Amino acid sequence: MGVPVIDDRLLRADLRNQRIAHKTVLMHRLSRGCATLHLTKGQPN
Repeated sequence: MGVPVIDDRLLRADLRNQRIAHKTVLMHRLSRGCATLHLTKGQPN
């Protein structure tokens, strides 16, 4: 009877980790996009 509870906790932790990973990927993409925009704006020639 105790196994489903452990599985549920593991599942929730896995979902949370996936969410955090997704957020970090989005942040990396956003920062990279901002950096490229900044570089192109900083070089008018």
